[in-house]
Amino acid sequence: MQDLEEFLVSLVVGRRDLPKKFASVYEQLRSCGAIAKDSALHRLSPAFIIARIHKNKGGVFAHNIASPKAKGLRLGRGRNGASTLANGDIALLLIRSKDPRIIKVLNRHSTPASRLVCLAQKKGKIIGIDCKSLESIPLPFSQKSLRALPKHCVLAYQGTEITKILGSLLDPRIDEHIILDKYNFASDFSQQAKEFAKSFGIVDVGYYTDRVDLCDKPFITIDPSDAKDHDDAVFWEQDSHTLYIAIADVSEYVAPNTELDMQARSRCFSLYFPHICYPMLPNTLSQSLCSLRANEPKLALVWEIVLHKRTKLPRSARLYEAVITPRANISYEQAQGILDSSGESELAWLRDLYSNTQKLKAKRLESGYDFMSVDRAMRLDTQGAIESIHIHTACPSHSLIEEAMLLANILSAQVLADLCEEGGIYRAHEPPSDERIYALLSQAKELGYTIPKGDFHAQIQALQKDALKRGENAREQLDTLIIKSQKEARYTDKREAHFGLGFAAYTHFTSPIRRYSDLIAHRLLKTLMRDFPKRTITLQRGVSLASKTRKQIAYILESSGAIIPLLNEKERQIARAEAEFKDRKYTRLASGLVGECVGVRVVDERYPALGVICAGDFNVGDSALLKKHRLSPSGIPCFKATADPKSSSALKSIKSPTSNTAIPRILEEEKHALCEKLAAIDKQAQALESTFLNCGQEIQKMDSRENVDCHADKSAHNDNKNAICEKVDSSKQAHFLSSRALRQQSVAIHTHNAQDTSLESTFDNPNAKTQKVDSRKNARKNAQSIESSNAKKNPALLQGARVVITQAPCELMRDELYTAVIERVDLIAAKIYVQIP
Repeated sequence: MQDLEEFLVSLVVGRRDLPKKFASVYEQLRSCGAIAKDSALHRLSPAFIIARIHKNKGGVFAHNIASPKAKGLRLGRGRNGASTLANGDIALLLIRSKDPRIIKVLNRHSTPASRLVCLAQKKGKIIGIDCKSLESIPLPFSQKSLRALPKHCVLAYQGTEITKILGSLLDPRIDEHIILDKYNFASDFSQQAKEFAKSFGIVDVGYYTDRVDLCDKPFITIDPSDAKDHDDAVFWEQDSHTLYIAIADVSEYVAPNTELDMQARSRCFSLYFPHICYPMLPNTLSQSLCSLRANEPKLALVWEIVLHKRTKLPRSARLYEAVITPRANISYEQAQGILDSSGESELAWLRDLYSNTQKLKAKRLESGYDFMSVDRAMRLDTQGAIESIHIHTACPSHSLIEEAMLLANILSAQVLADLCEEGGIYRAHEPPSDERIYALLSQAKELGYTIPKGDFHAQIQALQKDALKRGENAREQLDTLIIKSQKEARYTDKREAHFGLGFAAYTHFTSPIRRYSDLIAHRLLKTLMRDFPKRTITLQRGVSLASKTRKQIAYILESSGAIIPLLNEKERQIARAEAEFKDRKYTRLASGLVGECVGVRVVDERYPALGVICAGDFNVGDSALLKKHRLSPSGIPCFKATADPKSSSALKSIKSPTSNTAIPRILEEEKHALCEKLAAIDKQAQALESTFLNCGQEIQKMDSRENVDCHADKSAHNDNKNAICEKVDSSKQAHFLSSRALRQQSVAIHTHNAQDTSLESTFDNPNAKTQKVDSRKNARKNAQSIESSNAKKNPALLQGARVVITQAPCELMRDELYTAVIERVDLIAAKIYVQIP
């Protein structure tokens, strides 16, 4: 199926040859007039697209397989045969008409689509909740067989057959399997691929006599402390001012169209979870044979770069195949220790290398951008729950490796651009639109920044400098806004500029173990080496490629042109999968903290408002996270969620539904009375607003008096003014505390009532009332036993979790901090819902 898609995508780009196995498909396209007649290549006519069909409740949609990110075209029901299409069908569409017209179905999805569902009960029947669309769907199985499955069971089925039972949704270890199944990421490799990977053995230096022997160079790798797939190694020769950058030569083992290549191409990237990595290549290669492990000979592609001693720019550079033996695998923390020290060491050359790379960085930032990155590393316990969160801020050792890898990527892109006239593989990044720039500068102005004059690059650098004066948190906040305004970087087969880095051409070359794009770049560069003396590429123009080399390059470009759209789509899928895994872990932790207060920073104020928990263990009296007074247009102070340390006692008097003494069930009459109290509080708020207005006017009159000349009169004036301000503050605080207490009690009541109808009772027999009552009692007992274990959970571990804000008494402002109460969680959707009382 994927081979067919790649062939069809390659027709959009244009290809010279026609594989025999796709001859019939090509003939169907030609007979429909979909092949361009004015092209020397086999190319799809611009009037047509090839699309994958997707059906849901909203209609039938066609998604262009050559542009996965483009919006799907809606097909009218019952028109042009749209009703006969099924999910996953691949069809030829004519788009040069008023409505997209289905010309021919090229490949029907013969087998029913697999669905991943979680069992739940609705109106006495067991149904499935689709883990992707969250739709409630009837299941093609008997109720008796469904009730025999574990409660809250997550399963995959195809047609009328259950293909996989993943386990119970309540088990934290199931999150990993849900993500793998939901995003169709294979958890293991084929037996043929694993056996092929094992067949290579170890590297025998004597066998590779045609490679440059650099085993005497003390290369080192610098990676995270838990890394096992070491792609890159560096060595700095101070005397000759030469930087050696060695990258694992994966292409030596993974040849095109082999079983290993097919397996890698189906994944495109390695998938990283906090506790495990699902690699693009079998562990025999990714963590052993290809990984640049210490004291083991390894095959590598090496950039040897001589830097100018004054400007630090590359004077000369050459790329060749080599054998290296890394001396050590060290972590960023260990490298930072060497940079911070001044004593003698075998790795003292790192300090001189860092000095040179920082001058390279300064040159790069003349046209590029630099952002402060904060990584929240999640550590899980043996049961799959969050054990700790470690916040890592980029340190100088990160910058050292980053600049070295950027240099290797730039030089590789330069070679491809000079020698591959018809294309290559590049990493492109377009500048932001005028609308996004205007929105960014407007948000920065709202945060109190002064927008300087000049071009966009100068404005951003000035804003970042100003933010850094305010502190690292302000810089991180501003950088987040800037990154959001940027467009998404993507892979392309045409040379395009990278706006964010400030490069005219850029590619990915330095991570072939975990990225298929880098593997393609390696294949192109190694093919180009054949036309250079001693198979060593140098940066010289005017090199003429042999006819055989041009044909081989054209062949690689045809296949890569077909896979580039899939690379972009897979990259987005991997990013979503890794983010959703963390969301699921955060959601599980939050399920034991319903009713707790947290600090939330708003990231999107539009409905439904979205936020990020910025302080997990949030005390209402913590002034650092409270909204400060903000002047309204009328000049009267506008208060938002202000409180003082005394207010924490008001919340302590309200029992959390997750505490050992849960709130008793409230009767309907009591809930009605509570609603009346809330309405009365709202009326008091309206009365207070008029009082505040009068007080503000009186203060303004006092300030405008002209007869307060003597010191005594001034003192009395100030005393009256302070008394009025205290009256305003005390009235507002009293209103806020009473409103907060009632609203949080409402949240607690809502949560407790939700527990009464929790999933624990969804599988009860609806016809047996006594069993239902007993089951509810047992559910409460189970909830109380769970509460004691949840009490040990630390709310601070929620820092960085994404939330949905369901209710707020005021107009929310983006990037402002608010006190919020965790209202409820949805384990299936992996969402945390909070209210701002």
